[in-house]
Amino acid sequence: MTIKFSKNWGCKLDDYKFTTIRENTGYWVSQIGKNHDVELKGQKYCEAMLLWRITMNIEQITESLAKADADMSRENLIKMLTKMYGNTPALELLCWERKLGSNVV
Repeated sequence: MTIKFSKNWGCKLDDYKFTTIRENTGYWVSQIGKNHDVELKGQKYCEAMLLWRITMNIEQITESLAKADADMSRENLIKMLTKMYGNTPALELLCWERKLGSNVV
């Protein structure tokens, strides 16, 4: 299993724990506790385990979450997510922990 990133926003993938906001498709519900390859721009970057996920709507994004997750303002993150996923009401916040011994490539 792989989680793909097009950009390492704020170098978050270099941290031991990191988050990502995705469209809520229901896929990640069954993936909690499982290890995944983390891919950045088509290349394996590291391995990480999905710790938890919560569902949320776009209005629940705070300035601090936007800064931590995407290194941008709330307004800009909402614009980017709307461009990526449309006006979807359902998002999910995923929290990852880099696997011990998984070096950033």
